Amino acid sequence: MKKPIFGCGWKMYLSDNEAIAHAEALKSKVSREDQVELYVLPSFTAIRDVKRILDDTDINVGAQNMCWEDKGAYTGEVSARSLKELGIKYVEIGHSERREFFGETDETCNKKLKEALKYDMAPVFCIGEKADEKEKGLTKEVMQRQIYVAVQDIAFKDAKKIIYAYEPVWAIGKDDAADPEYVEDVQKYIRKLLAELYPSSDQGTEFKVVYGGSVSLKNVSELVQKPNIDGVFVGRSSLDASSYKKILEIIKNDFR
Repeated sequence: MKKPIFGCGWKMYLSDNEAIAHAEALKSKVSREDQVELYVLPSFTAIRDVKRILDDTDINVGAQNMCWEDKGAYTGEVSARSLKELGIKYVEIGHSERREFFGETDETCNKKLKEALKYDMAPVFCIGEKADEKEKGLTKEVMQRQIYVAVQDIAFKDAKKIIYAYEPVWAIGKDDAADPEYVEDVQKYIRKLLAELYPSSDQGTEFKVVYGGSVSLKNVSELVQKPNIDGVFVGRSSLDASSYKKILEIIKNDFR
């Protein structure tokens, strides 16, 4: 059976001092955990301190973004090479906020995925439709475009290392997650797309496909019981250590 995934994106909610305090709180509540794949994504400036604190735990530390180039005149960007030197194992690519506010495209996601894989990092690749696209019945069309472009020229052995995070844009930062049945249907389709792209696949079962978008204590149990949901990518609900611990316990107990 697959090990469930519990990833957390801290966005820009925590200052460096707050990130350090939160990491210390997580360390006190979760030290060793071999049943669930865990990672947190703090802001760039907090990565070194957070990693130092969590190195004695099974909580991995990742980054929220990276450049597609090793080095060069890319003011304000951070390279995969620098992240690798910090011992970073995960990197988020293509979040809807990066796409909306900072010009991230399917094509730049493809370049970043290749760069992260070159440095043996696990990309957390975010995909999802906007509200108007959902209303027009274009969800699966959007999934196909985003995935087909992003994994272009990426080999099967590397595509399996990617965590495909389905995050419908209309569900992010809301009071409730998307309906679990709806999520299950879309994530089943994502596996179908990947299986078509990689004929060596066993119907897409090898790929890691998780759900993100207003995951909380009240909906995580139903989500992780679905056969095509390999885990969750959590935002605000992970910023309280007690809530984090409770979500982790639910995942351990209820994952299919």
